[in-house]
Amino acid sequence: MPASTDENNGSAGGPASGPPDPAWRKSSHCPGTTECTGETNCVEVRRLSPDLIGLRDSARPEVVLSLSRRRFSALLQEIIDRTGH
Repeated sequence: MPASTDENNGSAGGPASGPPDPAWRKSSHCPGTTECTGETNCVEVRRLSPDLIGLRDSARPEVVLSLSRRRFSALLQEIIDRTGH
């Protein structure tokens, strides 16, 4: 069973809600189209439920961080603010 942290402190609503995604999606910054190896740091994301987003490192797929959609949006905004991307 994957380790997880449930940050279920509310949801943002909107178009991102819906059924769970069937597969993990890799960051567009991950090189190549094949599975990442332990030598490459690839972030993967997947909707676990209408209100939870899962994040994991492809090198350690058994460890899943679960965030509410609100927390996930705040994380993305923080990354954008710090990196300018």
